[in-house]
Amino acid sequence: MYLAICDDNQASISRTETLLREYFQEKKQEARIDTFTDTASLYEHLEKERVDLLFLDVVLSGEESGIETAKRVNELAPNCQIAFLTNYLSYATEIFDTEHCYFILKNELDQRIEGVLEKAEKRARDYHGRKLCISSKEGKYLLNLEDILYIEHVGRDSSVVCRDGVVYKGKYTLDEMEEKLGGAPFVRCHKGFIVNWERVTMWKRNVLYMEDGTEISVSRSYREKVNGSFCQWRR
Repeated sequence: MYLAICDDNQASISRTETLLREYFQEKKQEARIDTFTDTASLYEHLEKERVDLLFLDVVLSGEESGIETAKRVNELAPNCQIAFLTNYLSYATEIFDTEHCYFILKNELDQRIEGVLEKAEKRARDYHGRKLCISSKEGKYLLNLEDILYIEHVGRDSSVVCRDGVVYKGKYTLDEMEEKLGGAPFVRCHKGFIVNWERVTMWKRNVLYMEDGTEISVSRSYREKVNGSFCQWRR
């Protein structure tokens, strides 16, 4: 597993790195860990290397906050999961519109490190690298699950909308698509839509706001299912 730590406090970096190395030594697993005290070096690194999990301080010195850094990381390295570290619980409400793995108080890291790493490993294993096969008149398309924003059913076709704006159509019902996708992070929120939680930037009342700006309603008959799916996805 390849991990990175970004924190402007060297003492915090050292403590986090020590806890991580102790965990992997105990599990007899190999891990690469790189550390960064500034975001410029982190960004340069992410352009060259694929990092599995980034431990990121929410409060960074300079003009850019950890929240803003996370959004930039999401753009540079969509497959990189993020675990936020902070001394302040009040920041928990600000991180929903970033793709993150965990929110951890620094003084609780030693108690939660195992859960963080197990969750990151499971998410990477269950999600990243998996593909969805869509058959159409042109042939078969193999789409990375992480690239899918949402699926819309219109007429007899299901349209798979991806992050790059390309739409793939196939003659599937949404029931068939649900079975193909296999549950969280995908959930059916409406008779005509399936969304990818990883690509939701905000959930307000009964509307899900997607990365591309699309607003998708959560219909009354699917609210309980959506709530359950969200809890399962965030575990």
